[in-house]
Amino acid sequence: MKRLLRLTFIATLLALLGVPAVSAQDYSGAPGRKLVCDYTIGDAMGEATSITKQQHYFYGQDNLPLRAQEMGKGLTSEYTLSYYFLYSAAEEDGLNVVSSTAKQWGKYNYGDFGFKDITTKNESKSYNADGKLVKHVTPLYTSLLEFNKSSILTKFSFNKFMLYWLL
Repeated sequence: MKRLLRLTFIATLLALLGVPAVSAQDYSGAPGRKLVCDYTIGDAMGEATSITKQQHYFYGQDNLPLRAQEMGKGLTSEYTLSYYFLYSAAEEDGLNVVSSTAKQWGKYNYGDFGFKDITTKNESKSYNADGKLVKHVTPLYTSLLEFNKSSILTKFSFNKFMLYWLL
């Protein structure tokens, strides 16, 4: 009851001061920043029945990704940060290339939490002038896509290779 009275008092005070109750900006018709959420239900063993992983992608005004984060439940019921991705965009050979760099959150440096660069999750995607994905490069595979003038996929090639590194 005290909370309701406190919220009512604050709303009345804001109305008297001339502050509008709703001050959110409408981005429905204008280009602006946006957030895309991707949820994973279950796990590889098929035992979990709820959302086990959340991925949040933040886009800029040019509709290119700026950053992303991946959060997972693990052994607890709360989501914790697993990975953080930074994106950079460039133009190469007439294609828009978006590259990502991954950082993993965890205990490093004698038990202190921090980020560590993870090269196995880094990737780049190349888009043509129509915004169609034409090349996707990861440390594990490269896929190439070709489209005809009607934007119909005509060719797809997939080259799989594995990364080997010395410890």
